[in-house]
Amino acid sequence: MFRQATAAIVLFCLLRSVTVLAHHAPSEHALSADINGVESPHIVIVIFRNADIHLWSEEFDHLGLVEPEVEGIVYGNKTFLPLLAVPGLSYRFDERRLNLEIECEPACFPGSRSEQVRHRPRPSPVASGVALNYDLSAQQTAGDFVFGGLGEFRFFSNAGVAESGHLAEYASDEWQFTRLQTAWTFDRPQSLHFLRLGDSIAEGGAWGAPSRFGGIQFGTDLSMDPTFISFPTPGISGEAALASTLDIFIDNTLRGRRDIPAGPFSLTDLPVVTGGGDIRVVATDLLGREQIIVAPFYASQSLLKRDLALYSLEVGVLRRNYGVDSNQYREGFVTGTYRRGLTDWLTAEIRGEMSDFRRAAGFGLAFQPGLFGVAELAGAVSEANDRTGQFLRAGYSYTRGPFGIGIVQDWASSDFRRIGEALDRAPVTSATRANIGIELGGWGSVAAGYARQERPGSADFEALTASYSHRLGTIGHLNLSAFRDLRNDSHSLVMTATAPLGPRTTAIAGLQHETDNRLTSNLGLFHQPPPAGGLGGHLMTTQGDRRRQELGVFYDSPYAVVRADFVSADTGNAARLGLRGSLAMIEDRVAATRFSDGAMALVDVSGFPDVGILKDNQQVARTGASGKALIAGLRPYQRNTIAIDPLDLPPDVEIGNFEVTVIPRRSSGVHAHFKVRETNAALVTVLQENGEPLPPGTRIVSLDSGERFTAGYRGRAYLSGLDRAQRFRAEWSEGACAFSFGPIEPDAGHAVTEPVICRETGP
Repeated sequence: MFRQATAAIVLFCLLRSVTVLAHHAPSEHALSADINGVESPHIVIVIFRNADIHLWSEEFDHLGLVEPEVEGIVYGNKTFLPLLAVPGLSYRFDERRLNLEIECEPACFPGSRSEQVRHRPRPSPVASGVALNYDLSAQQTAGDFVFGGLGEFRFFSNAGVAESGHLAEYASDEWQFTRLQTAWTFDRPQSLHFLRLGDSIAEGGAWGAPSRFGGIQFGTDLSMDPTFISFPTPGISGEAALASTLDIFIDNTLRGRRDIPAGPFSLTDLPVVTGGGDIRVVATDLLGREQIIVAPFYASQSLLKRDLALYSLEVGVLRRNYGVDSNQYREGFVTGTYRRGLTDWLTAEIRGEMSDFRRAAGFGLAFQPGLFGVAELAGAVSEANDRTGQFLRAGYSYTRGPFGIGIVQDWASSDFRRIGEALDRAPVTSATRANIGIELGGWGSVAAGYARQERPGSADFEALTASYSHRLGTIGHLNLSAFRDLRNDSHSLVMTATAPLGPRTTAIAGLQHETDNRLTSNLGLFHQPPPAGGLGGHLMTTQGDRRRQELGVFYDSPYAVVRADFVSADTGNAARLGLRGSLAMIEDRVAATRFSDGAMALVDVSGFPDVGILKDNQQVARTGASGKALIAGLRPYQRNTIAIDPLDLPPDVEIGNFEVTVIPRRSSGVHAHFKVRETNAALVTVLQENGEPLPPGTRIVSLDSGERFTAGYRGRAYLSGLDRAQRFRAEWSEGACAFSFGPIEPDAGHAVTEPVICRETGP
């Protein structure tokens, strides 16, 4: 009793001294702290002054509180600031527990800004090589034989990609050769810039027209970074009194989860799709309390992020009759386009064109009026043949969930001329394009469109279209479409039904009604081979106003696609044979592969033949006698996963990697190497000097390679890497020893009948 009373008196005196100090001279005290009912792991240093507790300035950061911008008290080389100066903070001092119970509103905490982390993919090193894409066809009709061949030669290295395409045709006992395009392209993925010399296409921007030319093109290309989001994305803000977990829903679909500290928070760069929708954030704090924040948004690819700029510059000579003439160039020109996001809701563009015969300049604007879609405006002025022309375009689009609408109206004077259009032909003076569509849930979807065009000296065009699409559960799909030419008083009604007959087989039936009661029906069967290749084809018959029967068979192999088509129609019969593929060489490997309209990869499985190669979890090739294979169709500047089938490898190998991720450049090649080697392994019985086996679980390490192994029962250990002699050290709780072993010939599961003696060593 005496000791208990003494302890109570001492505790009372201590608490009393703290209370007295709180009203008199300051001194430092160490206290525990709770914030909004959650215990802090930090012990805080405080002083008591003027009926308020002053906290050491460095402790505000430890507790995650906003440091108040007030004059503090300097004591013992430390600066102390009043707790009550923090906005939204209150506290209670528990003298018995020497504890600060802090209640804090979200304003007490510094704000947090959470942005989606985006890592720009770094392209894989280029494996230099050459490739020849070819597409050959021979067709025999009644008395006529026609041959056509398309060839594209390509050379790729770190210096870029050089390519040249050619077309060959044989008809009426004559050969005709046409050069298509010849160019060299160099990409700079880190800055998203490209340089192209030779034949290219100049884009038209907001009001121009695309045009083929030969010359120099330089500009930005966002396709070199598929992860880059160029349009403004919505954000959402809120407050959390405690550290919380945020569940982010976009249109009721969970799209992400993030952890945030206590305080105000702001989320940007959310993974939204274009169009309108709603963002819903569910914040759950440490105590399990939830708050829900909902905000509508509208996103459009017609806009650029604030301060994001894109540009393109073209200098050269316009090309005419592409695909017909090889070298018809005339009219030197220069064009430049610059587009920039002035704000997140306004994007502006300026463009200038100048050639030997014409000049034009204009602007483009994309404007987002809140949540009500995107409006676009463009205008230009041209001068040609001493005449001035004007052009104006206005458009509007809106999409939200299942509903979408868009309309574009163009006006041009008869003297307006822009690069890419013929000088001697009048432009379209008025054009209207409008469309509307809506998803009806389980009832399918409907869409309608209107188009009108007026051009002096030619027939005007005006038409209406409508369509209805409905999925018939697992049975198939139904599509109805209608077309009405308002100027020629003609129409077309089409009904098409498709039904799957298997994983790769589809049946199609159609019925078409046209002007003058012309009725045509068709029935078809289509079969696609698996990605690894195989036999495919189609069978189709058309009856009614036009009669036609088709039979097509093709074989898709890892080396080429061979096809044969036979047609019997009212106009005659025809047969056609085709061959499409690519011949390529990367490093020392020459092989035939599928037509390469993307990038290629040389796969090396360390000399092991007949190993299955998988791309996107589908087998696409097998290694040859040298253990290598060439695969095509890789997506440029995207992650492509290439894997091997381990079941095709012998059991006595070590596989360092089952898959490789490559990011090839455009129209280039990469190297995908798989680390596979024969193990030269053996199951060895290791005995101690006294004849006892090593204890189970003994750690064995190679002193030469650093590889680690474990001994099992009766001292048996499976040791690999024995293509050369190695020294080993074995350690267990009661001792250590050393031994040497190897080399041996490769032999899976080879058991050494003669035990190996492990000599004792020091610790």
